[in-house]
Amino acid sequence: GLAVNLGTRLDERQNIKVGLLLGSEKIIASAQVRHVQRRDREYTAGLMFIGLEPATRRYIAGVYASKVLRHAV
Repeated sequence: GLAVNLGTRLDERQNIKVGLLLGSEKIIASAQVRHVQRRDREYTAGLMFIGLEPATRRYIAGVYASKVLRHAV
């Protein structure tokens, strides 16, 4: 999943397309808004990826593990 800060509110359960640069990869994926929380003048939305290709899923997991392990040392 992914958390994003936005100036406008998204509806929970809304399906959206998201694009992001993660490391050297450009990822475009479908996601569903799972929760929204207002923080001052912004909204933080928790997104759940939908239907990620296995290779994309493995890439994201590898980037996440690399970041976590780097901070654990």
